[in-house]
Amino acid sequence: MALYAAQVGVAKKDFLPTLALTGSIGWGSDRINKLVKSDSFTYSIAPKLSWTLFDGFSRRNAVASAKEQMLMGIDAYNLTVMTAYTEVENAMEAYNAALESMELNREVFIQSREAFDISMEQYKQGLTVFTNVVNAQIDWLNCANSLVAAHGDALIALVDLYKALGGAPQ
Repeated sequence: MALYAAQVGVAKKDFLPTLALTGSIGWGSDRINKLVKSDSFTYSIAPKLSWTLFDGFSRRNAVASAKEQMLMGIDAYNLTVMTAYTEVENAMEAYNAALESMELNREVFIQSREAFDISMEQYKQGLTVFTNVVNAQIDWLNCANSLVAAHGDALIALVDLYKALGGAPQ
């Protein structure tokens, strides 16, 4: 941004006059033996003022072009900021959803473990067949797999959140 603003300032400075100082120092004499004397020392200082009055509107076009470049730079910056904000917001939502999913899977896992324990106790007491125990154990293991997958999804979402926050290059 500062670069674009500086370019506008440089383009505007061409509307102002230019002041320069020129100078020279030396020794001058018509004889070689008088060259080292103090009265042969010469110097001159002259100011130079220049101002371009007509240049075919090139200064005005240069300022307009610099302003346009600055506006394009501001737009690009704003787009970058909005994109980054959107990426972070999406990553946060995905991470929160993954955490909720993991918590729900944890609750289902706990309930499936309780169902397995109940079916095992009923089998030991002779109240049910062993097939019910096997089915409860399969359900419990499936819930464990789902819990592990949900935990992995939450970790992936957390990595994506770190990336969106600028923790790693894309």
